[in-house]
Order: sequence, then structure tokens, then C-alpha cells
Amino acid sequence: MWGFRWSSSVRGALAGAFWLGASLVSPSCDESLPPRDDPQGYLHASLSVDEGVVVVADDGSVSRAGVITIRVGNSYNEVLQAQASLRVDVKVWLRDPPGEYAEVQLDARNLITTWLVRGKLTTLPPDSTGALASQWNHRTVSSEPFWSFVRLTPKRTKNGMPFCESDPVELVAQASVRLFKSVAPVETAPVQFTLVYQIFGIQCN
Repeated sequence: MWGFRWSSSVRGALAGAFWLGASLVSPSCDESLPPRDDPQGYLHASLSVDEGVVVVADDGSVSRAGVITIRVGNSYNEVLQAQASLRVDVKVWLRDPPGEYAEVQLDARNLITTWLVRGKLTTLPPDSTGALASQWNHRTVSSEPFWSFVRLTPKRTKNGMPFCESDPVELVAQASVRLFKSVAPVETAPVQFTLVYQIFGIQCN
């Protein structure tokens, strides 16, 4: 049902660090194997956000804090491998009030652990963790910047350049992580975090 390839033996190295199980198993071998546990319970995903100061340049580009990192692990004692369908959907919303939210999507282009997807296959060795990370635009689905919901204070850099600094913005994020085409997404726990925005090129309200 799952379309996974399982193996308890190893035959090669992945990215010089992880060992992959044999990818081809003859039908006669498959028939002699005992029933396998449902693999979905062995996939675990978590989300974290770099807290601190987010710098928004006058061209709208974003740097420093705010990067979203997704980690997904395999706690099973064998390789999980199937057709790749790597997609992460992140929802970020204001803690108070919770009505305003942003949507962020990550895929194979955001991989830190590039070994996770090779060709058309996603491969997660035993006790390993794959990771993706991305900065985002810090705006809601209606294009409102999150700093527009708090007070902005006029300030200047050491070189005298004016900018607006926001009060702390309390946010919550949660992600749905899909690794394999034939397996339902895994949900992360919601994570609360705080950001302060320094915005250049705007008038403080």
C-alpha cells in the first residue's frame, strides 16, 4: 500500500555519511519477508524559527532573523524510500488576534540535506533527519506586513540612516510536511516565536 522499499542490509553510502538499503528486492524475497509495521508512525517532523531582528531593506528584501527550518526524521530501523513528493506548507499567524496569517511553501529547492531527494526518489535512512530552510516575505495572505499590526518607533543607525523599529510581534507557526507521494503529510506541533522588525525606506506610523 505504501510503495516503500525496505531493507535491513546495506550496500552503499549516501553523501558519504548515510547507508542506503538495497533498492531492488526480488519478488521471491518479498514473499518471504514478515509483515512490516505501518511506516507512517516512524516519520516525525518539527518546525523552528530563528528569533530576533528581521531587517527589511527599502527594496523589500528580508535578512537576518525569521528563517523557518523544517526537520523530518525516520525513527524506524530500516530505510524508508518511495517516489518523491516533497512539499512543506507552513501557516504563520498572529498570536493575538489569530485572524491574520501567512502561508509559506518549501520544496526540494529549500533542502539543506540535499541527499534526501535523488532523482524521483525520497530516501530517509534509519535514525536520520532531513532538513529544509527558507526565509519568507513576512506578509499575510492579503499582503499586509506583520509589522503593520504593532507600533513602529523612528530610529537611526550609527551612520544616521533612518528606519522604523517595530514592537515585538508574537507569532505562531505550524507546518504540514509531505515526503512521499503515497504517504499522508505529517503535521508539526505549533511553535510560538517573537520577531522585531527594522524597516528601511518607510514612514513610521
